[in-house]
Amino acid sequence: MINRRRGALGLLGRDIAIASAAAAAQILGTFLATQRSSGAESLDWFGAALLVTAAIPLVARREHPAPALLVTVVCALTYDLLDYPGGFYTIPIGIGLYSLVAAGMRVQGI
Repeated sequence: MINRRRGALGLLGRDIAIASAAAAAQILGTFLATQRSSGAESLDWFGAALLVTAAIPLVARREHPAPALLVTVVCALTYDLLDYPGGFYTIPIGIGLYSLVAAGMRVQGI
């Protein structure tokens, strides 16, 4: 079991900050990208909800890295299949994959 209170902010606080930053980066990056390109689909409420939902499992990435990555991949795949603007939805996947490998689950990361 991981001691989630270690440090001034604590690991849980850090994980919440990472998940929040990932969600904000996805939404802001996608919004800015669609504003600059003509003809691109805009981000609606469901697409934004998928981006936020993909970032939420990152809070549990230290204790449950495989399920956290699985949820982020399912959300990203759904987002992509619904043809929303691309690019930034992969941020939580990268964080989740890093967490999986850092936890010693390299084979599952492949």
